[in-house]
Amino acid sequence: MPPSISWHSGRRVFVVAGLSAEAQCLPPGLPHACSGGDADRAEAQARAAIAAGASLLLSFGLAGGLDPHLRAGDLVAGTRVLDGGATDLADCTTLTLPGAVAGAVLGQDRPVTEPQDKAALHQATGAAIVDMESHRLALVAAEAGVDLAVLRAVLDPAGQRLPPAALVGLGPDGRMRPAPVLRALARRPGDLPDLLRLAAQTRRGLKRLRSAAAAGLRDL
Repeated sequence: MPPSISWHSGRRVFVVAGLSAEAQCLPPGLPHACSGGDADRAEAQARAAIAAGASLLLSFGLAGGLDPHLRAGDLVAGTRVLDGGATDLADCTTLTLPGAVAGAVLGQDRPVTEPQDKAALHQATGAAIVDMESHRLALVAAEAGVDLAVLRAVLDPAGQRLPPAALVGLGPDGRMRPAPVLRALARRPGDLPDLLRLAAQTRRGLKRLRSAAAAGLRDL
């Protein structure tokens, strides 16, 4: 992130997403960074934004579903953020958006790929979704005394397994690299149907995020 930011509003919102495709859903001019799925990087980006004057951190993008009632593409506006030990890290400024479900957000440093693990985390925490950025932003926001918001679209519902090929292509800049994915598929060709389904769900989730961002984030 550059040392100085041209804030687009008096609220001084800074967004952290995991993927560059997620960041492309944001309104033009909204300051943001991509963590590339690295929780440490997300925390560092949030701290740099606070140092530059941010007054609201927004965790934005796709997420894994933990609540079995949620489907791919469902929007979740975070009410609070927890870590893997079910510790409350921060309450959220809950965004009011048409069609969005309010729910708790669980942060983990690593992806949760198996349905049984998602079920166990939902039972232990009551969280609706899980991602790899929100818990680090919550820590930074609580320490700095600034506001926190979370807006996520469900990528993989609670009962869906993430194939290994889906986890290997993300670069540190948040862009997908096809070569590692193809190599993973060559080793496990049976993962192709799951990967194709996930690609369709990604498009659906990004479409929902783009519409929600246009409707509700421009005036933050």
